[in-house]
Amino acid sequence: MVHDVVQTLSATWSPFVLVAGLLLIGHVASGEGLFRLIGAACARVPGGGVPLFLVTMVAVALVTAVLNLDTSVVFMTPVALFAARAKGTDEKAFLYGTIFMSNSASLLLLGSNLTNLLVFSRSPTLGSAFARHMAMPWVAAVVVTIAVVLVWRWRPLRHEAVGGEAS
Repeated sequence: MVHDVVQTLSATWSPFVLVAGLLLIGHVASGEGLFRLIGAACARVPGGGVPLFLVTMVAVALVTAVLNLDTSVVFMTPVALFAARAKGTDEKAFLYGTIFMSNSASLLLLGSNLTNLLVFSRSPTLGSAFARHMAMPWVAAVVVTIAVVLVWRWRPLRHEAVGGEAS
């Protein structure tokens, strides 16, 4: 029994350490104003809230795939909110879009989702084989997530917010 617990902890410890380290990096980056700077740069996308939302969600999807779900939420939520505020558009679309997209886009790589790492930690599955198998579901998940949030928040995204807040 104790041996099984120790064996399980040793197999699952490294993904948690990785996430904790990335969260610490995110905390430091936030304190240095990095998220505000990136959000302001994103807000320079030509057009209104819809083009900004599209670009931001694609960025969230890519960050999620490369880093992972948890760090994407921590890194990209403030970026998305700063971008929405800088453009004066609907913050709710960016907030919920980032959270939903981080979950949806965590399908592509083994490391994109902590659950993938835990489930496949004892499997001989290659990351490249996993990515090939999950590429189309990942694209579908990204597109559907963008579409759902756009349908839900279309009007607020199409109109400039008054005083930086959208309904």
